[in-house]
Amino acid sequence: MVNTHGLLGYAVMNSTYLRQELIERDIGVRTSLALENLKIRHMSVEEIACSLGYTDMTDLRSAFKRWQKRSPSTYRAEQQT
Repeated sequence: MVNTHGLLGYAVMNSTYLRQELIERDIGVRTSLALENLKIRHMSVEEIACSLGYTDMTDLRSAFKRWQKRSPSTYRAEQQT
């Protein structure tokens, strides 16, 4: 006999894990692309934010500060030295 409560709990756990895994991978991709684009300097921070799907540059700035503990502009300046 199948324990439906057990299966439901397993499915919820797996969907929660999968959702978190996808969020983390998205953050990893966005971080990599932001870092790469900031190094090559042909795009403004506003253009980078737009290319990564942010609706506003301040959203990218906030996320970048969480990832790198500094602003995109500071990171870019450090790459030039």
